[in-house]
Amino acid sequence: MKRQILISFFMLFCVMLSAQSVNWLWANGAGGSSSDRGRAIATDTAGNCYVTGTFIGTVNFGTTSLTSSGSDDIFIAKLDTFGNWIWVKRAGGADVDAGYGIAADAAGNCYITGYFQGTAAFGGNSLVSSGASDIFIAKLDTNGNWLWANKAGGTGTDIGNAISTDADGNCFAAGYYQGTATFGDSSHTSNGSYDVFIAGVDTNGNWLWAKSAGGSSTDAAYGISSDADGNCYVTGSFMGTAAFGVNNLSSIGSSDIFIAKLDADSDWQWTIRAGGTGSDTGNGIATDISGDCYVIGSFSATADFGSTSLTSAGGAEIIITKLDPNGNWLWAKKAGGTGADTGYGVATDASGNCYITGFFSGTAAFGETNLTSSGANEIFSSKLDTEGNWLWANRAGGSSLDIGYAIASDPSGYCYVTGTILGTAAFGSISINPGLVNDIFIAKSGLPYPLITTDIQGVVDFANVYLETTSLPFPVWIKNSGMADLVIDALSLQQANSAFSIQEITLPATIASMDSLSINLLFTPQVPGQVIDSLFIANNSQNLPLYALQLRGTAVFAEPMAPANVNSVMNGFDAIITWDEVTQSVANTPIVPDFYFIYFNGSPDPQGVYYFLGRSLGTQFTHYDVGWGAEHMFYRVKAIKLVSRNQALLDRLIIPGMTEDEITAILKSLE
Repeated sequence: MKRQILISFFMLFCVMLSAQSVNWLWANGAGGSSSDRGRAIATDTAGNCYVTGTFIGTVNFGTTSLTSSGSDDIFIAKLDTFGNWIWVKRAGGADVDAGYGIAADAAGNCYITGYFQGTAAFGGNSLVSSGASDIFIAKLDTNGNWLWANKAGGTGTDIGNAISTDADGNCFAAGYYQGTATFGDSSHTSNGSYDVFIAGVDTNGNWLWAKSAGGSSTDAAYGISSDADGNCYVTGSFMGTAAFGVNNLSSIGSSDIFIAKLDADSDWQWTIRAGGTGSDTGNGIATDISGDCYVIGSFSATADFGSTSLTSAGGAEIIITKLDPNGNWLWAKKAGGTGADTGYGVATDASGNCYITGFFSGTAAFGETNLTSSGANEIFSSKLDTEGNWLWANRAGGSSLDIGYAIASDPSGYCYVTGTILGTAAFGSISINPGLVNDIFIAKSGLPYPLITTDIQGVVDFANVYLETTSLPFPVWIKNSGMADLVIDALSLQQANSAFSIQEITLPATIASMDSLSINLLFTPQVPGQVIDSLFIANNSQNLPLYALQLRGTAVFAEPMAPANVNSVMNGFDAIITWDEVTQSVANTPIVPDFYFIYFNGSPDPQGVYYFLGRSLGTQFTHYDVGWGAEHMFYRVKAIKLVSRNQALLDRLIIPGMTEDEITAILKSLE
């Protein structure tokens, strides 16, 4: 009975998980007036993504514009986990150049492969092709600086289609070559039109080894992945009979899928085929932490994957299959409908789930989920668990041709897709239309999460506030720019006896997607000068779960109010000046002045210059003998509070005859 309840709970838990809504979280685009495509994508441990592909003419990548040197040039871009452009680089020359594969290592370095023609620049490195097109492999650091670039090939057409890295920073590329091609000190000659190559390069760009495979027809590798032990797994297509080391494979139809494994010493471990009488291709491969590999591609008609036979509903259909480290088939799944459907990219996460992308047309089934395209082709992304169960599938695109070429996952289980769109494309509720023809897109999908930001970034500045008074409430708006509820769990100040405070608010507080909440801050300075503290906002956001703002304000002394009822009466030749006692500061707080400064103006203009006459401890002062010759005389009285000012120093600095402005400046300097 307990076992039955446990199983029932587990099944319910799985249903609840699969029912969670997976959304497109953001989508970004780049494009110009010509054809631009994102062809490969990779992620690092921080959730940044790296993209490569091709562009023509001038293309804007966020605020950075790149202009190609000739026809197609290569771009490499880095975006953060929220879709912000970090940097963008270009490579190429006057001919056609393309980036087809990208990988990232634990340090955030990225490795790219593809092809170039003629002379092509990779930062300060120039490569010159030997023939029609040559393979390149290049490395950039996490800041987008070019570290090295290397080439391989010969007089024929040579293409690098995919690249992978291992824990030591070595990289492995795969593709195809024609005729005789040189990889460092190793040369290989194709048996037919095109043959497969797999090559290893160390972290400094030196060729380690190169292997060739194929037969008398057209054979090509389109995907490569490496595991934690440095083994390489490769997939692609072959026709007729093809040799992979000592293993020979023979296709049944026009082209079949091959999957092969090489160990860390580049020795062939095993090779298997899949397919049928139609055209079948392996387009991408990924490995998990157990050394299992997942292959995505397309098949038509009826195709066999080990003991599993699948039949397409129409033209080409999507295939995703899993093999163990020894090359045994674990499962094979298909997706698609009566239209043309193709899988191009596959990635895995730490739990052994896999993510796939490509394109579909019409209505396509992904397990129990049916997707319907708006135009000719639409992008799909989908997730399967380690047993091959479909977890979710979503679509993106518009009324034209839209394709997902590559997919990557991050440590948090989010997936990133790149490819090309034509015209306006919708990614859930997000629409982009970056250019005029085929444009690059990069998009992120997964379970929605909250994002925190505030209307004031960095510093909340209260400016000047009178000492021992409380400022007006300073509102700070907390905004949730994510797609799930943002929960504010706690608000705290860094200093124990802070001059800042937070007006009472009920916590936890929930902020819905795209909504805001205001908190009011107060500043009550007790000591003069600048005061700094930090406000911490504990929350459940994806970006900053402990959001911090600096609080800053300056405590200024509240001077006494100006004395009221300043009068003067003559007593013989002396003027007796009187005024009311001052009991309030300019901040309306109680105050007792230390003394009063008396100023006089002997000009006929009451707004003229006033000069220091003397000081009084009380509310009366005598200006002696003024009646002897003064035709005009005006008086002004100012209450003075020493606070932190040094009276002995003040006595030395202030002397009769100084102007009021001069004395005001001295008083200010001594605060």
